[in-house]
Amino acid sequence: MLVPYWEESDARGPRPVNVRAESVAYKFAEQFRRQRCLMPADGFYDWVTDGRAKRARRFTLASGRAFAFAGLWDAWRGDGRTLTTCCLVTTAANDLVRPVHDRMPVIVRPDDYAAWLAHGTPERELLALLRPYPAEEMAVAAAGAAVNSPKNDGPECLGAD
Repeated sequence: MLVPYWEESDARGPRPVNVRAESVAYKFAEQFRRQRCLMPADGFYDWVTDGRAKRARRFTLASGRAFAFAGLWDAWRGDGRTLTTCCLVTTAANDLVRPVHDRMPVIVRPDDYAAWLAHGTPERELLALLRPYPAEEMAVAAAGAAVNSPKNDGPECLGAD
């Protein structure tokens, strides 16, 4: 969750978990220009409705390799403390993700890491990086029901029950 530096409180105002690629350059312009980050991951989850139940799906790269999401960060200062936070950038879903959700996190290709992080990269080049990752380079699998609780953070979340 991103807490922008301009907020009076860390408990009020916009605190997005993700920001849409289509609006990032103007809604969070300063962070987009100067405070981009990469968020390492090896997969992400989304839920599909199956009758009355919601079932998690885990999306990964088909290669099984780790990757990085496009992110923004900021440092809010107040109450005698500094709170550094971040959020990820989302884009339209590719053909693999779309049956589950219409949005997906932006996955930055390793060849584009330096451009995403560099302060001098022109805005048009940055915006061009905010595209859906190719569906043919990704995989999806059912995830374990344990992923439905934030108390769980282990291998039981990965596989189907």
